Amino acid sequence: MYYKERIVGAITYGILLLFFSYLIRNNNKFKRILYVYALILSVLAYFYIPNPGYDLERINATLSQYYQPMNLNELFRLLGNSFTPSVNILYYVISKTNHFGLLPFTASLVFYLSIFSIFSDICLKYNICGTKRFLYLIFIMSLGTYLEVISNIRCMTAFAMIAFCVYNEIFNHKSLVKHLPIYFIAGTMHLAALAVIMIRFAIYPLQKAKRKILYALLPLSILVMIYICFPNFVNQIFFTESYYKENVSYMYFPEFVLMMIITTYIIFIKLIHWKYVMSDSSLKKMNFFAMILLLIMIVNINEYSIFHRIGTLHFLINMPIMGKYLSLLKRGSSITIMFIISAIILFIAAVFGNLSGFKYFIFS
Repeated sequence: MYYKERIVGAITYGILLLFFSYLIRNNNKFKRILYVYALILSVLAYFYIPNPGYDLERINATLSQYYQPMNLNELFRLLGNSFTPSVNILYYVISKTNHFGLLPFTASLVFYLSIFSIFSDICLKYNICGTKRFLYLIFIMSLGTYLEVISNIRCMTAFAMIAFCVYNEIFNHKSLVKHLPIYFIAGTMHLAALAVIMIRFAIYPLQKAKRKILYALLPLSILVMIYICFPNFVNQIFFTESYYKENVSYMYFPEFVLMMIITTYIIFIKLIHWKYVMSDSSLKKMNFFAMILLLIMIVNINEYSIFHRIGTLHFLINMPIMGKYLSLLKRGSSITIMFIISAIILFIAAVFGNLSGFKYFIFS
């Protein structure tokens, strides 16, 4: 269905990726170029036409039928009984513009600005340039998360915000306290994101020096306060997980294969370069968080929805480790292998995976 349009969509994605990957190779202003890339992807997202039955189609119907006629008093009542107030506010505001394409546009822009910010910082830290920078961007974008970002809206956007916060706290020593507003928005977008944030807060004290123990205990205090003040909110997380396991049993095999390939490759890279990972305190902390996510993936390997979503966040959290790996490589078979794996993943995503469903026009 809509084969011509989907082929054009996948080819457009591939051409943009190759063009911007080449453009940033040795350009000192590559961060600005990436932001232009993010904007172009977001503009395409604005015109994205979902297939019947896709999440975005149902969301658009909700915007039209439920949020558009809603007044402020009704919105406040909704927020008082909602576990995802950030999403409710976003849906309400966009419904009033009558331009529903702003929803995937916003999700895409937030996601890629977050990811490209991490990407740019890693390139500068590890002096990744030339062919390595070209390959690094292709590798990051090959998973084809794009359609999931602009179609499902909530989860991937929240995960990108979490990855942005965790990276800057560990590598740039930013304060977790300053990131609390971002964590709040992400946690109130999707309950899976809130669960991940609670894990982050729980392990945060383990990664702080003893002389900062009082400051390190702040996240645990926040967790306790959340549970005391909002017990139903926390219980809803576990209810949602149980609901997915009992009622949402589906499997999208190509995407499962993609996630298995990329995860296995990342694990292999970390194993053969373990001493570099463990000798760098920042990479060590990042890897600790990634290992927890990997454990969740393994436990839920038979639950596609949980496995795939956590797998995507696991991929994002491992971006610094893959950047370090690239910085150590010399021209040769290892770079060739990475390029081949990226090409295979991108091909599967474009032909069989989520990316194959992307279209931004329909032939009349």
